[in-house]
Amino acid sequence: MSRSSSQGSSGRDGRQKRVIGLICQWCTSGAAENLGGGRTPELPVNVQLFRLPCTGNVDPVYLLTTLLDGADAVFVSGCHPGDCHYVEGNIHARRRVAFLRSLLDRFGIARGRLSLSWIATGEMEKFRHTMWEVKREAEHAEQALADDFDTWQMV
Repeated sequence: MSRSSSQGSSGRDGRQKRVIGLICQWCTSGAAENLGGGRTPELPVNVQLFRLPCTGNVDPVYLLTTLLDGADAVFVSGCHPGDCHYVEGNIHARRRVAFLRSLLDRFGIARGRLSLSWIATGEMEKFRHTMWEVKREAEHAEQALADDFDTWQMV
């Protein structure tokens, strides 16, 4: 399932932001589908959504590889705690994302480029808000990296 926006955000290099979303097929997927269909304004970024049976199956290696391969941001979104169809899958996802976020600095990746959220099927506005936040975080991370590079060149 993929969505793209004609209003996508361009970075300093002029290319469109690329956001990868790994979403729960039971919860967040429903919010994304209900948001689409021309009933609401398009999302602010180019977003590729991949449905998973459960976000508890997300492997930190895949998240890291996605960021290293050029995604501007990656977000994982699943059921609210206590509502997981697989009992504790979302808790496993939270632990894995927190673990990887603690390591991102070592790879030169801003922590803001990886996010986790809980979005239920009926929370379309929360899904839209989350997409705008992911966009802002990706832009902020890009600007911080550019500032660091400019500072390094001065030295």
